[in-house]
Amino acid sequence: MVCKEQKGDDMVSLESTIKNVSPTKSHMLITVLVSMAILLGFLFGSFIYMSRNYGPESKPFLLRLQSIDASNFDISSSPLLAKWNVELGIENRKENLKINVDEVTSLLYYKDHEISCALVMMPFKVLSQKQRSIELHFDRKACGEEQPFLDDGVLNELLEERRKGKIMLTLKMEMEVAFDMLRSSWSWQGRLKLYCPPMEVEFEIGKGEGKLANDTQIPITCTVL
Repeated sequence: MVCKEQKGDDMVSLESTIKNVSPTKSHMLITVLVSMAILLGFLFGSFIYMSRNYGPESKPFLLRLQSIDASNFDISSSPLLAKWNVELGIENRKENLKINVDEVTSLLYYKDHEISCALVMMPFKVLSQKQRSIELHFDRKACGEEQPFLDDGVLNELLEERRKGKIMLTLKMEMEVAFDMLRSSWSWQGRLKLYCPPMEVEFEIGKGEGKLANDTQIPITCTVL
């Protein structure tokens, strides 16, 4: 009888221990899950905040076209035999943000028709609240195998405008960029498309050299698409 009573007491004690331990483990698990949820929410909120305040949506930099000039401009055949030089200014508007540009590809347009290409492969950076200038050298060779041929109708339109002394051009670009927050692990990397509005380039009669029209308001601000 004594043994049976002792075994009974042991079983009651074991059940009591299990009941006391199980809630403790449940509380620990709930605490861990809640802590992880709070941490993930904080990280997600931080990412959204940084992206909105320092990513492309926040317009962290300004791109301005400062000058354009042409040489050896010849419309007698397509592709056009001409060299174009474009100077751009890039301004980093943000504090504690470094902008790294790895590549710039550019296309020069007459109306909706490509007429020349440029490629900048040398990486450069723009430090916090600083500015720098870059030059784009347009040449048909930069277009590679995809040469920008124009049909006779477009050539005649371009020739007619050229005879009047001015032609209207636009510039489109793609930049491979990275935004790095100083003293932080946050960064954004991607390819941005930019557009510079139509600009008038004027030529002296009988010469192949051209530049921005005198009445052009410089610099010309370009936009991120």
